[in-house]
Amino acid sequence: MSLKDLTLEQLRAERPDLVQAVEGAATLASAEATEARLEVLTAKAKVDAFGNGIEEGTAAERGRCSSIVSSAIGCRLQDTANPLLIKLISDGADPQAALLALKDEKIRQLAAAQPVAVGPAPPDAGPEKKPDVNTPEGHLAAAMAYQKEKGGTLAAALSATAPKRS
Repeated sequence: MSLKDLTLEQLRAERPDLVQAVEGAATLASAEATEARLEVLTAKAKVDAFGNGIEEGTAAERGRCSSIVSSAIGCRLQDTANPLLIKLISDGADPQAALLALKDEKIRQLAAAQPVAVGPAPPDAGPEKKPDVNTPEGHLAAAMAYQKEKGGTLAAALSATAPKRS
């Protein structure tokens, strides 16, 4: 009998040990292939999840930075490239906290820019004029007067004396 004419039934009858060895090897190879495919699918899922996480994190960070800059522009704080703001953004500050820190910095800058009176006071010129709150100096002067009269923080006084915009 030649190998070409051999049937599975004949092989099972003549060499059951050989059939069992071939079936065992095939089962093992199939299990290994299934396990390898599962590992590939798991790795692909992890890569996809990691990529999605990076995309979502990047989108969230861009939104946070945009919120900070938009808030600063909305409050007429044009210096959004301020080193303080850039540091706060890179440190992961909350947009509201970064905006408050930037406002405080601007207030300190405005206060430092005020000229210091030297010499005797000028003669009394009558009733005091209200400061023009549309200028930074006038707004700061109005806020300081408001704070002196009503108390509270300078930031609250600046908000209370801010010119009304439509």
